[in-house]
Amino acid sequence: MIIEYPDYYEKFKCVGGDCKDTCCAGWEIDIDEETFYYYQTLNGDIGNRIKESIKIEGEDVFFPLTKNNRCPFLNDKNLCDIYSALGEESLCQVCTEYPRYYLRLQEYEQIDMSLSCMELGRIFFENDEKICFIKRGSGHIDDEVKNILSIRNEMIDILQGEGYSIISKWQTIFSKFQISYHQESAGSLINVFENLELIDEKWRSRFNSVKRYVAIKDNLLKMDNEEFYKKYGWQFEKLSVYFVFRYISQIYYSEENLKDSLNMTIKMIIRSLSFIKLMIMSCDKDIDIIDITHAFSKQVEHSDENVEKLML
Repeated sequence: MIIEYPDYYEKFKCVGGDCKDTCCAGWEIDIDEETFYYYQTLNGDIGNRIKESIKIEGEDVFFPLTKNNRCPFLNDKNLCDIYSALGEESLCQVCTEYPRYYLRLQEYEQIDMSLSCMELGRIFFENDEKICFIKRGSGHIDDEVKNILSIRNEMIDILQGEGYSIISKWQTIFSKFQISYHQESAGSLINVFENLELIDEKWRSRFNSVKRYVAIKDNLLKMDNEEFYKKYGWQFEKLSVYFVFRYISQIYYSEENLKDSLNMTIKMIIRSLSFIKLMIMSCDKDIDIIDITHAFSKQVEHSDENVEKLML
């Protein structure tokens, strides 16, 4: 098996109760089949509490949130009671893996991490160094997979190249890979994001702030804003690499042909970068790009439906 992951993967360690926005609040915790059957074997106070907390709706098995929008096992110190009582091996798959993300293509596996985790965001934005990718192992992949990975890697090389701006780098990608890109107005982008499934209630106020900003400014969303990219150029370079590494590989599973899949995926990436830019521009207080990308990732990247809508 060939395994590849970005260098920040090795730097990450969960900070538990010190997290500013714990992943154990705001969304229900899915219970995988293996863990569900394991929970049925438990006895004692913690075992009874776990079994009483499980909810089953059709094929969905999960821990529903409390009235305070928290996992029922998240205590007042923001620590997990299941972890404390039974150890990490007792956790659901989603709790063990998050914020890690796995994608397998034949004998190649891509491992990435989600910026919805604020601790990863801190590591990700702690400096302007280029992202390095670490590859281990060996295995067989066919020409289709090789071609997709080659496209992804060439895009990353362009984005992390020296001597020209992030806008010029994207223009190079549009030209080299014949991407059909048309600049989208801020108003059009608002309409797209307004139709996304609401994942986190906190997103509503953030989105409305951006919407008010666009209504007041009534400006086109210009991707060549020199002043903006003088300040945030390296952050958007890293974000571009993050999105390209994560999503280009998924083209392998697309039902569309390669050209159409590539166009749709790049459209989603540019829309994501553009909306994050709007979120920054619309801030009326100190800008925290870690918090902004964290909120964006929770709302968009944790919903396959939302990701797909940004491709259309």
